[in-house]
Amino acid sequence: MQIVDLLFNWVAWPIIFLTSSLWLYQGGYALATRSFAREAKIRMILALLICIGFSGYYWTLNYLYSHTKLSPGTTSTYSQLPQNWGEDSPPADREENSRIIASIAFVESNQLLKYVDRSGDWKEYCPTLEDAKRIRQKAELRTASSIASNQSFNSAIRVLVFGVVALLLGFIKGRSATPINSAFR
Repeated sequence: MQIVDLLFNWVAWPIIFLTSSLWLYQGGYALATRSFAREAKIRMILALLICIGFSGYYWTLNYLYSHTKLSPGTTSTYSQLPQNWGEDSPPADREENSRIIASIAFVESNQLLKYVDRSGDWKEYCPTLEDAKRIRQKAELRTASSIASNQSFNSAIRVLVFGVVALLLGFIKGRSATPINSAFR
């Protein structure tokens, strides 16, 4: 899968991007010189669809990255367990399960809840080294997700800007050139 990503990012994407930019440039030139051949129309429409498609793809990635549970501001709050929680369970299971819930609450929202020990007393949860590792992993994933979201948004804007610039440069070049009736046929 990494080879496919590498080939797409370093070979296919630049070829598609440069081809669509060239076609948009030629389309802008043809618009300005009013020598709009059928092939130029097809290439310009195809290039516009490529730019819109890539931009839509990157905007979709931005939406997906920014709306994951890892996004900042999506932490949930946990309430304290009721006093009669797990009374039917054996004391060892009751302690283990209440510790798991307290651990999840700490990792997800930095809340310290109380847990039930084997004797039935409620004690303040003391985070473990494993909890600290999970918090660090979550922070790293949140950072990576934020970076990916920003990169995909920038890529979406970049695709549209380059397409419009190529079209405008072709149009400006066509306006400054002498009219050629057989351009791009």
